Amino acid sequence: MSVQIKIQFNNKYLTIPINPEELSIESSADNDDIEIVGLGKATRKGMPSLQTCTIESFFPAANSFFYTGVNPKTCVDFIKTIWKTENKNNNVAKIVTVGLPENLNMYFVIDDFTYDSKAGEEDDIYYTLKIKEYVPYGVRIVKTNTTNTTTIYNNSKPRATTTPKNTSKTYKVVRGDCLWNITKKFTGKGNRWRELYNLNKGVIGSNPNLIYPNQVLTLPTGW
Repeated sequence: MSVQIKIQFNNKYLTIPINPEELSIESSADNDDIEIVGLGKATRKGMPSLQTCTIESFFPAANSFFYTGVNPKTCVDFIKTIWKTENKNNNVAKIVTVGLPENLNMYFVIDDFTYDSKAGEEDDIYYTLKIKEYVPYGVRIVKTNTTNTTTIYNNSKPRATTTPKNTSKTYKVVRGDCLWNITKKFTGKGNRWRELYNLNKGVIGSNPNLIYPNQVLTLPTGW
């Protein structure tokens, strides 16, 4: 089976006419080193980053025995339509590969698109396309009023809920935090950290030494 790279946008497709020499998918995580009192060095696992991919090839002007397709300008215009669309909520495309040991099927946005011609090959267009994985997100706006009713707007669809009068206080973990420091911050005594841990075992897990940025911890009553 031949290898194909296809880009889909608004129900239209572009098959990359000449495959790049390599297709490298990059991803990383924001892991960091921490030092735990009494235990020494440890690694705190971070969240994985979005995947990125760079495609470098050319759009050929002339058909050949291995390629017959659209002209270079049509290919460039197709990608520029994704890249420069004025509707920022509608500039998400999809890339699909066929024939690779591990095929790619990913929604993406364009980070950068450059193209030019070379001397002696003026009709061919050489290009570099840099894309990043797209993950959708919603905006949540919370409004409260004096009747103790909270209305949550998620993607412009309101939903009313009732908030208990005695809502527990919470704390969002930041980089460098540990249960001892958080406890000391609110109580003045770090050795009370087990109260915080026991209340948040479902969030933290079995190891109280491993907490991560953006985790939301419920504070014990009275803190």
